Amino acid sequence: MNNNNMLLDIASGFVILVCSVAGIIIVKNNKIDPMGQAYGPEFFPSLVLWLMIVLSLVLFAKSFYTFYKQRKVGVKSSVFSFNKIIAFKLIAFIVLTVSYAFAFTGIGFFVSTIILLFFIQYLYGNRNLLRISLMAMFLPVILYLVFNGLFNIPLATVFS
Repeated sequence: MNNNNMLLDIASGFVILVCSVAGIIIVKNNKIDPMGQAYGPEFFPSLVLWLMIVLSLVLFAKSFYTFYKQRKVGVKSSVFSFNKIIAFKLIAFIVLTVSYAFAFTGIGFFVSTIILLFFIQYLYGNRNLLRISLMAMFLPVILYLVFNGLFNIPLATVFS
């Protein structure tokens, strides 16, 4: 793993961790009536945010382990050197994530998730437009079917 990828992983992990913790605080402070549902409306956001925290910690651990392993074998590297491309990707990631949070309630789950998945995959190096498009289209449908059908948790949609 080169230094740019390590820095990007550490920076992305940090941003995801901070945004997830902030999201959990917001969800916990906004008590919503569960309307007779077993899990309630805050279940899905809380589940996703906790999973994001776990995955960001895994990303941190992987990056620091790789850095430590490289240092141990004598590779001189500095993870914390500034790189304009990394900074741009990090800022773009933050903007996309915040925009998704606002768009989720405005234009609904499907459209906002498709847009987010498309741009995040492209931003992080996936250039296969067919693969990006398929993933961006099918993942929201699968998530919707799982949460709406299996858990009976409605997601914000413009089609409701």
